[in-house]
Amino acid sequence: MSGFLSGRTSLTTVQTADLANDAVSLSKMAGLARGKLIYGDASGDPAALAVGSADDVLTHDGTDFDWAAAGGGGLQSVQVFTSSGTWTKPAGLVRASVWVCGAGGGGSGTPASKYGGAAGGGGVAIELLATASLGATETVTIGAGGTGGAAGGNNVGAGGGTSSFGSLCSATGGAGGSGSGNSGSPGEGSGGDINLNGVNGGGSIYNSDTGGAQGGGSALGFGGGGRGGKSGLDAGNGRRYGGGGGGANANNGGGDGADGIVVVWEYN
Repeated sequence: MSGFLSGRTSLTTVQTADLANDAVSLSKMAGLARGKLIYGDASGDPAALAVGSADDVLTHDGTDFDWAAAGGGGLQSVQVFTSSGTWTKPAGLVRASVWVCGAGGGGSGTPASKYGGAAGGGGVAIELLATASLGATETVTIGAGGTGGAAGGNNVGAGGGTSSFGSLCSATGGAGGSGSGNSGSPGEGSGGDINLNGVNGGGSIYNSDTGGAQGGGSALGFGGGGRGGKSGLDAGNGRRYGGGGGGANANNGGGDGADGIVVVWEYN
């Protein structure tokens, strides 16, 4: 008995000091139901994980073990946001691919016999996120398209708004077109694994009968730019999502930019 008991011959309770290291085998542990697993709990003590349901799989969230329903390991659902709101993490989520597109800017308005520049398209950010990097909810903000400049003057179009997914990734909107014929710069993605710029709006020759310029498209072709204004043809609005508005023909208003979008691809 030496090495296991320290001078005791009759015990009903064995103290920690009475046990030699590695002296107890699993066969000596009673009360462990079939199918249960032993793991370390938050206090560092051994604990038994309850038996899961049939066909469950063992998962780990970086801290603890648990059971979860077996999934196909692929795309389970897609959430599309065309207006601001709240994303809620679905049960069993393993990772999410988030695509964020900023809004297009507004094209410029012009006075008589002048021709306006077009607006830039929205940028795009794409990020692949593990479930541990995501909150239970994330705030989704959708950028609003910029309003085209008014007719009758060198009126610059408004810039497109920024779209974002929580604080994790975002994309700015395109700049508005200039009433003097200069193009609006594109929006930019940031915070993503992939960050893309939109397309520049087209410029026009301010004092030449060339017509207004074509709006810039958003990155990845979410939305095309609005057409440039010409004689008898108004400047076009940007196409969704994130397209910039076209520049105006003489004494007309510029096209409006298209709103942004956020798409969340959810994988189990």
